[in-house]
Amino acid sequence: MKKLVFNEKGLTLIEILVSIILLTVVFFTFMAFFTNAFHYNAINSDSIQGMNIAREYQAKIKEPAFGIDKLLGEPSDPSTAISSLHLTAGTTQNGTPYIPVIDNQYNLEINDPKYNIKIKINTTPEAINGSYRKLYLVYVTVSDKKNKLLSETYTYYELKEGV
Repeated sequence: MKKLVFNEKGLTLIEILVSIILLTVVFFTFMAFFTNAFHYNAINSDSIQGMNIAREYQAKIKEPAFGIDKLLGEPSDPSTAISSLHLTAGTTQNGTPYIPVIDNQYNLEINDPKYNIKIKINTTPEAINGSYRKLYLVYVTVSDKKNKLLSETYTYYELKEGV
C-alpha cells in the first residue's frame, strides 16, 4: 500500500484519458443546463411581453380616446369608432368601414408589427350579480406572428349613461 502512495513515476496515459473524458462529460452536462435556461428565458420573455400588451389594451379600451363608447353607444355607429381603433387594414365592406360581428361579439384586430392582437367585445351588456349595469365583456388575446398564443385575458367595460 505504501508503495502506491509514494509512487513517483507519474500518471499513465489511460488515467489522463479517463480524467479528460470525465471532465468533458461534466462540462457538456453543465452546458446543456445553460442552453435550456436561455431557451426557457426566451419563452418566458415572450409570454411576459404578451401579458403586458394585453394589460395595456385592457387599459386603453377604457380610455375615451379608444372610441369604444361610439361603438357600444345608442345608436351604435361602428364606422365613427373605427378611426380611433387603429384596426388592421381590410375592415371595409362595400367601400364603407365596418367591424365584423361574429357570435354577438365585435371582432377587432389591432395593427402591430410583432404581435397579433385581437379584441372581442360583446354586443350586448351582461347582468353581473343580479344588477343590470351596462357591463360589456371585453376579451383580449395576444399571439406572435406564428399564431402561438402568448396571453389571453378579459375585462368588463361599463358604458356610462348618456352615451
